[in-house]
Amino acid sequence: MLVRIYGATYMERAVSRHAHHVNANHRVRFARCSVNAWFELCIQLQGTAIVMIVASGLVFFRSVLSAGLVGLAFNYILMADANIGYLVSNFSWLEINMVGPERVLEYCNLPAEEVDTPMSAALTLTSGAISFNKVQFRYKPSGQMILQDLTCDIAGGEKIGIVGRTGAGKSSLTMVLFRMYPLVSGSILLDG
Repeated sequence: MLVRIYGATYMERAVSRHAHHVNANHRVRFARCSVNAWFELCIQLQGTAIVMIVASGLVFFRSVLSAGLVGLAFNYILMADANIGYLVSNFSWLEINMVGPERVLEYCNLPAEEVDTPMSAALTLTSGAISFNKVQFRYKPSGQMILQDLTCDIAGGEKIGIVGRTGAGKSSLTMVLFRMYPLVSGSILLDG
């Protein structure tokens, strides 16, 4: 997240927005942890019910089954109870973690959108002249103008120095020249 500071209100807004996003993230995590706890409880209850059904079946058929077979069946059903919980937990973890790759594949299979604007030609400079024509610039839409009606021509190969007090717009001139920010009005021409 890029934060540009234009005063206390902008900083407060960025902090408030960040806190909102953190709270939203924590709400989702809390819901996920709650669902996981509920899911594990349901799996344990189902496993206990299966163990009780098998144990009561073993008691009911005790006259037909040998003691060794009853012990073996009871041992296996107790291990199966733990393995069912482990299996279901891992399957849900896999399902959750496969959402990201699924979306990536979905985006890879989307048809490419048509480009409305033609590709710009490579910039070929012959002399390197720069012309500022009534350039006006400000950082904030409601802020004061940093550059006001700047008009000047710099010949190709000419060496110039930009001097001024702090806040006069030296850095802003460079930022506008490299198109880091949009102009309010005016134009900057390279080689006419």
